[in-house]
Amino acid sequence: MEFKVDSQEFKKILATCIKGYNHKEDSSYVLFEIDKKKRKLNVKCRSNTTLFRGSIPLRSLTIEDDDLIEYSVDGVTLKQILSVLPDTPVSVDFSIRNSIVDRVFTIKFPGISKVKLNIESMPLIHEEEKVEFLGEISADEFSHRLNNSLKLTSNDSQSQDSSQSAVHMFFDKTTITMMGTNSIVLGEFKLEDFDYKLEDPFTLLIKHQQASLLMKNVEANEVFRLVKTPTMFGYIDKDEILSLVSVVDMVPVKYEFLKELIVREDEIIIDKNRLKETLDIFSKLSPQDAYVRIFFSKADKLKAQVFSDNEDVFDLPLVNQLLTEDVTLIFSKSALLSTLQIINKEVKLIFKAENSQASVVKFESLNEDSENEEKVFLAVATTPDATN
Repeated sequence: MEFKVDSQEFKKILATCIKGYNHKEDSSYVLFEIDKKKRKLNVKCRSNTTLFRGSIPLRSLTIEDDDLIEYSVDGVTLKQILSVLPDTPVSVDFSIRNSIVDRVFTIKFPGISKVKLNIESMPLIHEEEKVEFLGEISADEFSHRLNNSLKLTSNDSQSQDSSQSAVHMFFDKTTITMMGTNSIVLGEFKLEDFDYKLEDPFTLLIKHQQASLLMKNVEANEVFRLVKTPTMFGYIDKDEILSLVSVVDMVPVKYEFLKELIVREDEIIIDKNRLKETLDIFSKLSPQDAYVRIFFSKADKLKAQVFSDNEDVFDLPLVNQLLTEDVTLIFSKSALLSTLQIINKEVKLIFKAENSQASVVKFESLNEDSENEEKVFLAVATTPDATN
């Protein structure tokens, strides 16, 4: 048997589908299926927590009646082949002398005279669930919100049994709300232009590792068709590739009370880049410090001071502030840096100072016109000042 595929099409489908293969999992597999009638190569990568599936047209196909049409192939070698496939549109040739006896594909393309792809024993095929269509949404908006949620979702080993290790997705009739938290920072991101097809709202939790597999580079104006099964969630992209990852049965984190807890009495506006520059200097001179202590004076609207554990002092320029009293805010350095990744141009800190401190601070991301991005809610917990 011989067949040929276009290198660009093969590379595109493989780059997405191979994310569904986990070489550390014995039950994970990669399947090639030859569709003789439609003259297509179907690719399916499966693990206990993923299902990625797509197809590309065959440039040519030479096959005998007794040739096998389904093969389990070596996923590790396939990843290696993916890394050397040319970007230019050339032919990738697959051949096997006897599909029943031989256990290897021979692959050829310009620059590679021959590379072997082992055929493995057919695995126990996972039973596929019914895929339910949810609706359509901008791929760029979906990916942007998911990426922000992932930045804040805990991925450390200590939190894996907690809901903090999962991206939360709340679906209602017109809105998708994503949320990520690591117990110090919490971010909520809304998608309101969702063409929704179901009547009943529902909630999904997806572990950080699985949710990150849904991230991909998208094209302008690309649309995702969101889908789910009883145990998985994902989408179908413009190339008709199905990407599904497992959801987990965990109790969602309750956080609505945070919105009521934060009172808009004190406000500070800081340029994101100036804050990041100050933190970079702080990190270089005090790399061992896990926390950042910032003192804001009611009398000084244009400058704050950042203190290290060694009492080094760094000046932090402000855009403006409206304070009812002097206040010291102590943030986790790593939490502060992760939050800044989500901020646009300027950040407005909102809180209610009590005894020169605040337990929770709302971070508003301001755009070029100094307007708040209303579809984003960011809350950052502070550490009590023991010197106060």
